[in-house]
Amino acid sequence: MNALRTRLSLALLVLVTACGSGGGGGGGGDSTVITPEVQQALDRAATLSGTSDLLTASGSADGLRARLEEGFPELTNLIQGGGGTAAALRSVFQGAPDPTRDYQLLVNAYAIEKRRDTDSIPTLQAFLETEITGGLYWTPHFVTHALKSLRGRSDLREDAFYDLVEMEPELAASPSQSLATFAAQAGDGATRSCGRRYVLVDGSGQPLTYTDASGATQNLTVEGRQFNVDPMTSDRARHFVEQVEDGGGTYVDDDPLFPGSPTWSFNCAGYAFRGLNGGRPWAADPSRFYQALVQNSDLLMEVPESDARPGDKVFYFQGGRSLPGHVAEVRRVETSMLGFSTTITVRNADEQSGLWEAPIDASYFTGTWVSSAKFPTRKVYRWRNGAPPTALPDPAVATNPRYCKDDGLGSGSLDVSISVPGFSLSFDPQLTIATSVSSFEGEITIPNVPSIFASESLVGLGEIVWIFFDPRQITGPGTYTFGEPLEVFEDMLDEVLITYNSPDIMNLDDGSPVVFTSTGGTVTLTSYGVLDGDRLEGTFSATIAGRRTTSGPDEDPRTEVTLTGTITGAFDLEIVNGN
Repeated sequence: MNALRTRLSLALLVLVTACGSGGGGGGGGDSTVITPEVQQALDRAATLSGTSDLLTASGSADGLRARLEEGFPELTNLIQGGGGTAAALRSVFQGAPDPTRDYQLLVNAYAIEKRRDTDSIPTLQAFLETEITGGLYWTPHFVTHALKSLRGRSDLREDAFYDLVEMEPELAASPSQSLATFAAQAGDGATRSCGRRYVLVDGSGQPLTYTDASGATQNLTVEGRQFNVDPMTSDRARHFVEQVEDGGGTYVDDDPLFPGSPTWSFNCAGYAFRGLNGGRPWAADPSRFYQALVQNSDLLMEVPESDARPGDKVFYFQGGRSLPGHVAEVRRVETSMLGFSTTITVRNADEQSGLWEAPIDASYFTGTWVSSAKFPTRKVYRWRNGAPPTALPDPAVATNPRYCKDDGLGSGSLDVSISVPGFSLSFDPQLTIATSVSSFEGEITIPNVPSIFASESLVGLGEIVWIFFDPRQITGPGTYTFGEPLEVFEDMLDEVLITYNSPDIMNLDDGSPVVFTSTGGTVTLTSYGVLDGDRLEGTFSATIAGRRTTSGPDEDPRTEVTLTGTITGAFDLEIVNGN
């Protein structure tokens, strides 16, 4: 999970496409003949790779599309070719869609779209239904755009990634034969990803509604995709990590569900609005959430940036656009020692980048003297009632084979009692999960670490308990010792480690929570494992300690005190997302 720290760029796509009808496109002649020029173009497309100038000169779908014909001049032959050109273009989508063929496939999809070849719709539809999360990066964007264009759709998305997000539920409404096969098998494809749609309800459980453009009353809903596989490749990740780091971003890895490394499992809106998906990772369209929560309701209210607080949402806008292309969550607000400046740190993911932090005005968003601003404007919003609304699964999609059926994060229970003298603490977690994190990052790396994560809040800062079990020293049931980590979590001294923090115990200099770690104690395991379906079961009692800064931001010298306490409890949890 931590092997690569990277981001995947937001795929921005602006294109005005003329609606048309009729299939074929591109000249007449013998329907089986391919001219030498067309064959040469097909052969050339098959040699393209992710290291070509097309990728390094663009980095986003809009950049790639804008210069595709310039960077691959043979496209003209594919677009204008007659005879058997159309059939040859379609045949490419019947091969194995491995990542090395990404450019070959997107070139063919682009040519099909430009040819207005509506006879290719079934081929593209079947391809997208079975390979929507098959490890390709650019091709699904181009295929989705081609499908919508060839169907005469007017709702081409400004962003290709979210065009694809939208397409997932739409695929289930298609009468194509391949979907029937998918639904019947409900295996390989069904486990890759699924859709989630929620109806937002008021305090009495009644759906919140709005009036659409036609004057009809509609339920207020939000939706996204949830991934169950992670077809991330090192080449793809490596290309984008520079953009986050060069733009002032720093990867963070303090939540097992939202890793600070490249992943398909969530994006910006999927992180910012995880609370509406039960705390789960998902991929969602920030502009659709903006429409639902700001334009079609007053669930989010705009606040001055100078009044930003942790948990607020920051929508970022591209130049001249009324809908956002990105959303982040305020993590910290820090005032300088003399009070002359304030730094607002946001936490976010951009498309499939993984979780990272940056100042609200980092060059990643605002650009530099040598690069234009990606998001020149931004607005800060806060939940009007102090918390997100209740989100209930939409019964209208309950029978859809592409919608998620399992609403759980593994079965089981966790009971915890926390005591720190001088503070009144209670712990009622809203999210509890047992999982195997990919590594315990430090001076050494420990792979496949079973852990229990529990949080009292699904959004923003909340009380958190996190227990790590060292797989190098624990192989099965038994009694093991809690220990403390070495400095900066370089290693685990004993078999088990616990960390704890609470918004009720904060440092006075910067408003960050005090981090407690275990200093001793034992855990007795009656069941242990690291794989999906294994169970972690046992009881524990640990002593904890944390250093709290007691001087304010303007006070000198800096003063600290050591706080101590205990955490006791019992757990019986099924591991999910194990390795």
